[in-house]
Amino acid sequence: MADFRRVVADRFGKPDVLRLVEGEPMPTPQSGEVRVAIEASGIGFTDTAVRRGKYLAYRGGTPFTPGYDLIGTVDALGPGVTSLAVGDRVADIPVVGGYASHIVRPASQLVRITKALDPAIAACVPLVWMTAWQMLVRIRPIPSGSWILIGSAGGGVGTAMLELARYLGLRTIGTCSPRDFAKVRARGGLPIDDNDSDLVGKVRATAQGGVAAAFDAMGGSSARMAHSCISPGGMFVSYGAQDLLKGTGSIFGTLVDFIHYKLLWNRPAWLGGYGISRFYLITDQRKLYPEQFEEDVRFLCEALADGRLEPPEVQRIGLSGVREAHEQLERHSVPKKFVIDMSLECDLPRVISSSCD
Repeated sequence: MADFRRVVADRFGKPDVLRLVEGEPMPTPQSGEVRVAIEASGIGFTDTAVRRGKYLAYRGGTPFTPGYDLIGTVDALGPGVTSLAVGDRVADIPVVGGYASHIVRPASQLVRITKALDPAIAACVPLVWMTAWQMLVRIRPIPSGSWILIGSAGGGVGTAMLELARYLGLRTIGTCSPRDFAKVRARGGLPIDDNDSDLVGKVRATAQGGVAAAFDAMGGSSARMAHSCISPGGMFVSYGAQDLLKGTGSIFGTLVDFIHYKLLWNRPAWLGGYGISRFYLITDQRKLYPEQFEEDVRFLCEALADGRLEPPEVQRIGLSGVREAHEQLERHSVPKKFVIDMSLECDLPRVISSSCD
């Protein structure tokens, strides 16, 4: 039997709380569960928030194994499981647990996906590409040809949204750092410096009065700017408060903004409202609409596998590189998506380590 290896955070904190562990007993699936041999798991900003204890969707304590999403192969079935078979490739968003060689999950939470897609590319789907896709198609349809504004367009969700918007026939404006202009243009977007003093004016001029929808990950002044770019009757979607997580915003300010969006911006257009304003959280969306999650994961994996969508660029690392990846994510944006590729782990020393060096 293969060895069980995982990254553990013994407490919430900086990247140095992460350590690589080997030698623990292999987890065993119970009734209704399966064990998955993980092939790939994404590493993103959300994982850094979980590691610091600032992610509201994770209410567990420490120690824990980070890893929001995963792609793997079923290698053991618990009693009563008939929906899956050993050898099936599956996807999931457990929120924690993905930085490991194996994980035990309820069979009902796993989505069977195609084996034609590289697992490291597939690992970008359950959280990052799903967030982008569902914000574009599951909240309210956006007519083809419409202009939309994508905040943080150089990030993982931003670049996924650019590609998916191009697939849907939408025209995109992406706010980002100048270092990410080429990345935005490569996905068909019009980049604008997110520190441009005339950002709102340029967006509204390009979109001939305002965008049909705006998407924001930062909160605070970034969200207020995005609101100012929307045409009457349009849509605003917030999917994060990174300014708060990074320490540049406040809980009070975030709460005030949320009340503002819900009470004022959801008014009908004839009262000066902006049609619809939503906060998107993938775990809540999955609980409400599990069938949509399954359908969308499968569609995105198949579309990436058959070339309908251009795949993201990934930087493959082993479990031993997790701490360094977290450090880089906190220092600056990275050009490629970090993905743990378990096939890189075969040559690692068989020891219990106090670090991820």
